[in-house]
Amino acid sequence: ATGRLRPEEAGRLLREPMERLGGILVAFAQLLSLRHDLYGAEFCHELMRVQDRAVGFPGDGARRIVEEDLGAPIEAIFSSFTETPVAAASIGQVHRATLRKEGVVVAVKVQRPGIRATFERDMRLIAGFVGILRRFASFRRLRLEDIAVEFQSAIQEELDYRREAYYIRQMRRVLSGMKVISPRTWKRYNRARVLVMEYLEGVFMSDVLAVQAKDPDRLARWLTENDVEPGKVGRRLYRAFLRMVLDEPFFHSDLHPGNVMVFRGGRLGLIDFGAVGMLHADFRRPLCEYLRAIGERDFVDAIDRMMFLFEPIPPMDIDEFKREMLKVLRQWDANTRLSCLPFNQRSAVYLYGEFGRVARTFGVPISWTYLRVDRANFTMSVSLSHLSPDISFPKEMRNVTRRIVGRALRRLRPDPDRLRGTMLAVRNAATRIAGASGGVESMMRRSSLGIQATTSKASFALASAFRSVRLALDALGLFLLAAFVHQVVVPLPLDATPLSVDDLVLGVPELGRLDWVAVALLYASVRRAVREALEILGRKEGGSYGL
Repeated sequence: ATGRLRPEEAGRLLREPMERLGGILVAFAQLLSLRHDLYGAEFCHELMRVQDRAVGFPGDGARRIVEEDLGAPIEAIFSSFTETPVAAASIGQVHRATLRKEGVVVAVKVQRPGIRATFERDMRLIAGFVGILRRFASFRRLRLEDIAVEFQSAIQEELDYRREAYYIRQMRRVLSGMKVISPRTWKRYNRARVLVMEYLEGVFMSDVLAVQAKDPDRLARWLTENDVEPGKVGRRLYRAFLRMVLDEPFFHSDLHPGNVMVFRGGRLGLIDFGAVGMLHADFRRPLCEYLRAIGERDFVDAIDRMMFLFEPIPPMDIDEFKREMLKVLRQWDANTRLSCLPFNQRSAVYLYGEFGRVARTFGVPISWTYLRVDRANFTMSVSLSHLSPDISFPKEMRNVTRRIVGRALRRLRPDPDRLRGTMLAVRNAATRIAGASGGVESMMRRSSLGIQATTSKASFALASAFRSVRLALDALGLFLLAAFVHQVVVPLPLDATPLSVDDLVLGVPELGRLDWVAVALLYASVRRAVREALEILGRKEGGSYGL
């Protein structure tokens, strides 16, 4: 024995004292656990188990903060207010109450007194600790200063409940389209230290998992009585996660079982939007293509597309790096086909952990944005492992990304009436050009015999332009023919890869047979007008530039 700690043992030794100390250190441990590209998957997964064991503060302190921030006695706002909190964390706690005016049962989130001063003190301690470690070369590669900066930014957001209220409103819009329940909130009652939101009456996923472990027969009866199918619930949760990440600017980045609720009929609900990630379109698009390639089992393309996840890429043998990543991806895909393997070897979390291991070997850091996505994936996997242990991650990735690409294409499809109007405008423009070309012909007839023998520079330029138009019309004709065959004759095996020819064909709006007849007549008239103009411009002593 070497006496050296295993990574998971080191993670536990760090996690336990942080849990005991509580406060901001719990959040710092959670953020530190994201960097499996620096510290290893085993260490980070152990650190991710850190729990916020904060006890609640006295109810009279919560009452005082609510009255200070809302500027009125608590009885004027709430017809009932339970001073004993129903939940508590390091930053705040939640009380059940009823709004007097609206008559709605609500959850009132109240910030812990003095938490901002505690945060500033802890940040000074963390900054000093990081500064000391940076003096040692062996610690510099761990990029602790980046973690400290990211942590400070994240906590400052969580200390202003108005931000969380904004995220709730945005996520409510996002989740409603996925049939996922989220709480309503009221702007007039929300302040920096007070957040009032709808109290959702459901069953926490953490309670479902606890009963499953202690009394599976009782859980089975509850599932039957409430028409809940665990497999469907798990797949619905994973699909909602992918939709949030790939198709929306915001996503819930802390999907642990305490933030997920189950309702009758298998509907899902999400709460606690203090940890919400934001993804810009320039990140979502390549991430969608990366997951689509994994789902389609186009692994070489997936590895090429995943390079955007790393920043910055240091000097190294990129081909060797890609080969190692390709091995990991192929091995994971093989694992997903073997139901006899444990869930943790078939899950997406395992894949990301292996990617992190290779990245650490080559000294390649992973972007913070992707690590937030990975955190949501990890916390969600606890529920998935119990609800849908046989879930096929490649299949879900493929299905969800195909739907997202399909929706994007439908949004890009022009209105048929607008399309017909545009094509009529093109025909009229071509007719006007042909008329102008007829004027050129009249002028040429009045010109001298020598000028008639040669094509003028202007005529030659116009002729060149119309030859280009002719080629474009030929290409357009083939394109319209493919769209017609696909819609009317027989569906073609097209691939909706963005910006491809197939993608453009799929983007043509659905047209009826009469519409296609009108399109064909319009195309023929435009082509004839261009041909006539070209004949006039190219005429030389009875010769012409014919089509």
